[in-house]
Amino acid sequence: MKPPAIIVCVEYDDYLRLTLPRTLEHFDPLVVTTREDTKTQQIAIGSDVEVICVNRTDKDLHYDKGHAIDWGLKYLDEPGWIAVLDADILLPKQMDLSTLEPGCIHSPHRRIVSSYRDYLIIKDREEEWYEQPYGPEIRNGEYAGYFQMFQWEDPVLDHPPPWYENDEWTSYQGCDTHFWRKWMPDKMRRLPFQVLHLGPLRVNWQGRISNRWDN
Repeated sequence: MKPPAIIVCVEYDDYLRLTLPRTLEHFDPLVVTTREDTKTQQIAIGSDVEVICVNRTDKDLHYDKGHAIDWGLKYLDEPGWIAVLDADILLPKQMDLSTLEPGCIHSPHRRIVSSYRDYLIIKDREEEWYEQPYGPEIRNGEYAGYFQMFQWEDPVLDHPPPWYENDEWTSYQGCDTHFWRKWMPDKMRRLPFQVLHLGPLRVNWQGRISNRWDN
């Protein structure tokens, strides 16, 4: 049985179209989006993936990714491993999860492919993924929200959720920082594979402004 994965996707349908088929090989994904984002809904439904539309808070969803993740977590109330993935993360064909350790948060390093043209060249040549630049985690040691994996019943988590929502953060990325810091440094683990991040970094933290990756 594949572990569940929550993917928040708002105006990232062009990326999701590229990443979802590979995600389905490893996880049982649940896509969270808005009622207005019909393109994301169509991609999920077309792939026979469950999709839910989040109720908005007083903050726009672009600034409240944590609320969207927690909304998805309400549908995953079974004990076991859970992954939270970004829609622009392409997983490798082979993904070793045998090193998962109870009581720890896990994340792989990522490589960055910034242009659609370069993606088309390397997407099926995983050996060339490792020629792309690392994400900033290789330097700063963060366990950023592009891929976080943990157990539902982990003792550092209050039950039930919310686990990600935090009013201190005013950008799209802050909630996952709040989340991984729940674990002590000796409870953080790097997974033995790497993933490919599609598109530029740090430009869409307050909503999608980067160029689309479709025609």
